[in-house]
Amino acid sequence: MISIKEKYNNILSNHIVSFKQISYDSSKNEYLVNSEVNAVNFDNVVAEYSEINMIKNNRMKSLDALFQNDDELVFIEFKNTAKNVKEDVKYKIYGSIYVLLDISGLTTDYIREHVKFILVYKQKPLLKEISQQKIEDSMLNYSKIERNNIIRFNMGEYKGTLFKEVYTYTSDEFKTHFIDNL
Repeated sequence: MISIKEKYNNILSNHIVSFKQISYDSSKNEYLVNSEVNAVNFDNVVAEYSEINMIKNNRMKSLDALFQNDDELVFIEFKNTAKNVKEDVKYKIYGSIYVLLDISGLTTDYIREHVKFILVYKQKPLLKEISQQKIEDSMLNYSKIERNNIIRFNMGEYKGTLFKEVYTYTSDEFKTHFIDNL
């Protein structure tokens, strides 16, 4: 378990909700994940952090969730669109790491060596997925890499530099590879 600086005593525990709630997209009125497993709504943590530190303008962007299981920490971002994913997520990663470092006293080395990152995205409509599937299958047959090891949206550059591991999953893959293994 990570320890929290006294100033931010209950900041993480105040914002524990289900993945279903965290993944809700109000603009499309849909949930990306239908799981009652709990995590920290990190958007709300950053909002409270901003209030505590009187940051009214230019509030940092943040990743959606922080999942903690014993000593394992996993940042999770839910994307319901494929537009500007890399650029949008980059700022959320840096803002979230900064806030976590400040409230917990962890080091960047700790984050790099112990914290994982998962980007969960909405699966494409069937016709687009079929053509994308054909491209990925061709690549996989050529490279002999398993489909679930592909890091999409150029997020692989964060593996080893900012996070221990990086994964990109559709909501179905997230359930299979993460939720079902808890």
